[in-house]
Amino acid sequence: MLIGNLGADPELRFTTNNRPVLKFRLATTESYMDQNQTRQEITHWHQVVLWGKRGEALAKIISKGSRVYVEGRIETRSYEDANGVKKSATDIVATNLILLGSRGEGGGGAAGAGGGGGGGGARPAPATGAARPAPAGGGTKPDADDFPPDDFGGGGAGGDDDIPF
Repeated sequence: MLIGNLGADPELRFTTNNRPVLKFRLATTESYMDQNQTRQEITHWHQVVLWGKRGEALAKIISKGSRVYVEGRIETRSYEDANGVKKSATDIVATNLILLGSRGEGGGGAAGAGGGGGGGGARPAPATGAARPAPAGGGTKPDADDFPPDDFGGGGAGGDDDIPF
């Protein structure tokens, strides 16, 4: 299980048997405290492969920066490069993928793309997190960004509109 952001737009290809395969790079970030009690972050990159119609459908929905939840298995393969040098690569072969939202978007967004969410179908997430306009009349109602995000990817107050139940 991985949660991360796409590092580039996914690449959809078809095998010689016309079977769709979607490939993309996923960035996950690990945060820890070093010996000097300074917070450190390290980003890990994963090559994700998703076969079949699910991959074909998701190619239309996900893009660079999309935040996704991926379930799958690790698979190592060997190949020869153009110079005849034997190399190996490790892929995550996805069995389930759920769109959580785009980078900078408070999450919540679309589920259902990977069969894990109920109700409301998947919808494309905005390519970039656009700033929200200020409320009219300068009211004192708190903005969703004033609250920390919850464990479900919502943006705090007002984020209940995206809950499918």
